[in-house]
Amino acid sequence: MKRNLIIVGSLMVVTLLVYRLLSGDQFGTLSIAPYFVSLADAFLDGNLHLENPPSTYDLIFVDGKWYVAQQPLPAILMMPLVAVRGSFSDVTFGVLLGTVNVGLCYLVLTQYADWLNLTKRLLLTAFFAFGTPHFYLSVLGTVWFLGQIAATVFVWLFIGAVITERYFLAGAALGAVLLGRPSIVPAGLVMLAGWWWLHGELQLERIVKPMLRFAPFFLVAVLLLAGYNLARFDSPVDFGYDHLNDAGNIRERRREYGQFHPAFFPDNFYIATIKPLELKPSCLTDDDCGVFDTDLEGAGLLWTSPALLVLFVAWHGTQEEKRHVIVLAAVALVALLPSLFYHNNGSAQFGYRFALDAMPFLILLMAHGAHRTPIWLMAFLVSLSIGINIWGTVWYKTQLNL
Repeated sequence: MKRNLIIVGSLMVVTLLVYRLLSGDQFGTLSIAPYFVSLADAFLDGNLHLENPPSTYDLIFVDGKWYVAQQPLPAILMMPLVAVRGSFSDVTFGVLLGTVNVGLCYLVLTQYADWLNLTKRLLLTAFFAFGTPHFYLSVLGTVWFLGQIAATVFVWLFIGAVITERYFLAGAALGAVLLGRPSIVPAGLVMLAGWWWLHGELQLERIVKPMLRFAPFFLVAVLLLAGYNLARFDSPVDFGYDHLNDAGNIRERRREYGQFHPAFFPDNFYIATIKPLELKPSCLTDDDCGVFDTDLEGAGLLWTSPALLVLFVAWHGTQEEKRHVIVLAAVALVALLPSLFYHNNGSAQFGYRFALDAMPFLILLMAHGAHRTPIWLMAFLVSLSIGINIWGTVWYKTQLNL
């Protein structure tokens, strides 16, 4: 236990330093869209709407008031900091939450994948920290990214609680996820049911006690979110997106098909998976351009996070292992499906940012593949992913003039 705490502490220090370095001059300042800071301040004043928002882009306008479209979890977490300091940098907050996520990733891997040696657990943790969209989302703050980073903290807590059968904590953690990224909640429920199936607890006489322990805190979160929507938009299930002041092209897609529709799947799937980085060999000898390029719709995960290829090895295991792989694959799929049918493809982004919703489950799935992957190949794929995402984070900030 002491050894693990030392490793976690060291990982978090390294992560904090790297994230701080990549956040650059924005660290300690407000991001380009610090709506959660304003919302935390509004909550402290007893309001659900923003008074004099710094911008109105991507806010909801109803009855003469501006509301934050994203769910309130980051603002709730920031309230003590805003109460003490009067304000707080959402960029700094994202860096701190991202650092916590990396520590939790390693801890959950030690609980779930005890068959992996230390080196492979560290490689998977480094991949999550620096080789996935979690990297650039953690260093930029903004209303678009903080919800994902904050929700991921509680996804890791939820997974750890399920693995250790602490169902009170699991219910509270998934309730917090609901207040940050509701689209992940079905995946969490699938994991819970899958875990009970794996351990033979789906019989009625055995499942009642775990369900009773899980339900209270989760139901409180359901009531809180329903009440939040009811107070703002007169309906517990209305999230206000019909009144969103977003980009014209995105608004037109939503008005034509709705928020979720199969028509969005082909484009979203292409961007999420195989859309390539543009390779420019001439730039190998030219300092004024980069060897790779892309656009703000981002590039596919097979290019930006190639270590995910380890997933394809996960299926080659014992019968018991395959049962775990099936559950995790189902959970990851359920976590990804809402974004693949969503009217917004994730832009502006480098790697497909909605993949973070499924990334903790994919990391556990990768642990099965890592068991059979040569360590030199693991190290190469993780190093390649990290290098690409360092470049991508710098590129992305340049595109946004940060």
